[in-house]
Amino acid sequence: MKNNLMKSLPMMLIAMISANLLTNSNATADLITRHYWDFNSASNDLVGTAHGTVTAGTTVTVNSAGATPPGGNALRTVATYVGTNSSALASANRVNIPGASLFNIGGNAFSASGWFRMPTALSQSRGIIDFSGNGGNGLHLAYNGNTNQLAGRIDGGFTTSTSDSIVANSSTLALQNNVWHSFAVNFDPAGATANDRLQIFLNGSLISTTNTQSGGALGAFTFATSDVSIGWLNIANNLGLGGDVDDVALYSDNLSLAQVSALHSGAATPLTVAAIPEPSSALMIGLVGMSLSLIRRRNR
Repeated sequence: MKNNLMKSLPMMLIAMISANLLTNSNATADLITRHYWDFNSASNDLVGTAHGTVTAGTTVTVNSAGATPPGGNALRTVATYVGTNSSALASANRVNIPGASLFNIGGNAFSASGWFRMPTALSQSRGIIDFSGNGGNGLHLAYNGNTNQLAGRIDGGFTTSTSDSIVANSSTLALQNNVWHSFAVNFDPAGATANDRLQIFLNGSLISTTNTQSGGALGAFTFATSDVSIGWLNIANNLGLGGDVDDVALYSDNLSLAQVSALHSGAATPLTVAAIPEPSSALMIGLVGMSLSLIRRRNR
């Protein structure tokens, strides 16, 4: 009886692990890269059809090889780096993308990722990505030069109320100038709290912990159909980043912490990040392998 039980333990373990993998699959199992602008091929979308148009004064020929992001070109939002409050930043230098070409969220979670670099300390809010369409419905991510914070906002576009919004601000940061920084933003309308619904990551770490939400309960969300922007906050002409942006991507579903870390370290790109498993899944797979090894040993 005891021997039979010992022989059956590996199979029982495999069954339990398989059930756990099936019932505890995380949201990233549905992660798909929907749009990817690497700026090596002008401002074209490498995955979808949301091809961008570069405005005057903006260039995509800045070589970032050897920097933290994958090598190649990057988007520079000004022709020449300028200092704080320079009038040269007043021109709305950016990449315009037709909002109607973005994927249909369908009320589900989504995320964004990319890299940015600033030449010098800048005042006011400086737009990194703005998928809101003329300051309307969508996701904004900006660097606030006045407070040295990253600020994310998901605004309007909900079926329950167009006035609903969530604002996420980081604590005061010590960002180095002329250094590439990775970012990621997760939005999940089903999150338990405002902190769960909108998350901002900087250089692989979660930095938004004091979110605020206004309006009613969140419903299905849709992007605006007007033009959206990379490298500019689509509210006023003087809210361009005044720096560089690279490897911007949009995904269906949320990025896991492991995937955010892989994007930051260079272990994955937006084209390969979906294959990065959760640590718990990797552990389960390892346990299955150990169980199979036990079975083979007992059958010898």
